[in-house]
Amino acid sequence: MNRNEQITVAAAWLILAAFLAVTLIGHATGRLPRSLVDCATAWLAVGTPVIAWTTWRSI
Repeated sequence: MNRNEQITVAAAWLILAAFLAVTLIGHATGRLPRSLVDCATAWLAVGTPVIAWTTWRSI
């Protein structure tokens, strides 16, 4: 894995971490718009396995 691929993978994981934060905060407090929390949850459900598989295959 070259440097650019490492940066791309790290950025993808950081974006998923942000979706996780939105999901957890939204469910815990109920103060975020429900559609935002649902969208973040969907991105986590789809994105995490895809990024994990991509990361594993590129190592």
